[in-house]
Amino acid sequence: MPSTIGTENSNSKNSFSGSVYFYLCHEQAYEHLMINIADGLKVLGVPFYANLNYWKTELNSQSYLFNYDYSVNHWDCSVVVLSNHWFENNQRIPEGFFDSKRKYLTVYLDDTDGPSLLLSFSLWV
Repeated sequence: MPSTIGTENSNSKNSFSGSVYFYLCHEQAYEHLMINIADGLKVLGVPFYANLNYWKTELNSQSYLFNYDYSVNHWDCSVVVLSNHWFENNQRIPEGFFDSKRKYLTVYLDDTDGPSLLLSFSLWV
């Protein structure tokens, strides 16, 4: 079965019809992988949300690349993204993140070179 991504019309701006939810651990962490992905999603017109406001678009601005919207959570999105920074900062896995009835894809970003910290955590505890 051919991939729909490979067969999409190259003139269409966006063939993805869902939205993306990012779990960011806190304002001080530098989530460079997520920032780059979000920049690309913004250019493509793909809506994305986050659990907090993060990464100011200008130095003296209250405008952020990632925006928290209290009316949207990870259950509302097609893709949910979490990074190794989440675990490095001892954050608990969001409730229901690995629920067997979930409809979203989960994405784990790890920017470490070598063994992941994820291996040292028990996801089920």
